[in-house]
Amino acid sequence: ANSGKDTDGSQFFITLSRPRHLDFGHTILGQLLRGFSVVTNIINTPTSADRPLADVIITRASLVTNTTDMVITLTGTNLAGVSGTIQVIADDGLVGGRVTNTFTATMVADANNELPILNMPAITNLFIPINGRVTNVVSVFDYETNTLYYDAYPVNAGVYANSSNSVFTTTYTNGLFVVVPNTGYTGPLRFYVAVSQYANFSGYDYQECVFAVGDTALSAQPTNIVARPLIGFTNQILATFTNGLPSSPTANFTASINWGDNSISSGVVVTNAAVRKEVRGTHTYTNSGIYPIYVTIKSVAGAETNVVSVATVQPSLSLTRTGTNTILRWPAWAADFRAQSHTNLATTNWVSLTNNSYLIGYENVVTNGSSATNRFYRLRR
Repeated sequence: ANSGKDTDGSQFFITLSRPRHLDFGHTILGQLLRGFSVVTNIINTPTSADRPLADVIITRASLVTNTTDMVITLTGTNLAGVSGTIQVIADDGLVGGRVTNTFTATMVADANNELPILNMPAITNLFIPINGRVTNVVSVFDYETNTLYYDAYPVNAGVYANSSNSVFTTTYTNGLFVVVPNTGYTGPLRFYVAVSQYANFSGYDYQECVFAVGDTALSAQPTNIVARPLIGFTNQILATFTNGLPSSPTANFTASINWGDNSISSGVVVTNAAVRKEVRGTHTYTNSGIYPIYVTIKSVAGAETNVVSVATVQPSLSLTRTGTNTILRWPAWAADFRAQSHTNLATTNWVSLTNNSYLIGYENVVTNGSSATNRFYRLRR
């Protein structure tokens, strides 16, 4: 769900029917394959004022590599009422086991007239020379090819402003968006751009866009990091960037870091020996995982760019010894990590175990037969 437009990260729904009113407003993040009895129990839990009388709690969750279940997605390209027979063949590819099944799919008319959606981004020409002008054609997607209506209005300190804002003038008709800054003005110009299939804009999609007057574009590169859970790090480089002007002072830029674990903080911008700018940050991850780090860099004159780095917070690896067997365990979400071994902890020639891991509960497990008791083990992607 959304805690604000295009935010996500707030809640999620388990939907049972066809909630078409949610189309284009929410992200579909999964499809139920097994465990329907759990959903039935949730449905049958008595409620009061839209809350369950008994708490429904997720006690544990994990990302599990699934090699047994599949989903078929069918895309209709014909008229309503047209049917086709779909044949599905499951073959183990090894010992000749094969199962064939068929079903009929029938096209159904879509009775919904969805709202048009602004593409991301809707505006691409965001840099304006001093005393210049810029023209954009707003990019929109609409399933039904409705007649579209457009609007644009400036943003003033986050509040809708009217045309009395004298920083700029605009011409906006039929999706053609022209911005003409006032003479001599430099800095950011913020607009909301909106589109609707209704002349009265009873329903619409909108985006905020920032025009940079008298600024240059930012070019950024990610810097991936490796961390450990519950062990904090400081002054960690997360991205490098340039605006093409090496002499630009760091005070001209700000950076925001979304760490991928519901934490957001400000980054520190410094200049390195290669005269490129760096974004550095301080953080502590509480849990192992693979986290996308979203770094947003802004110039005081309006240029903005986003870059995604990756933090690999190493999964824990446990070891037990039973007879001559060494048993290694690590979290199920880390199925793309492989166990490696060596007798010398300082070696650079670690050897990957040839044993395939298998899933037990929420863990990957490898049983490695060896008489040696002085071996070291580690995980690597």
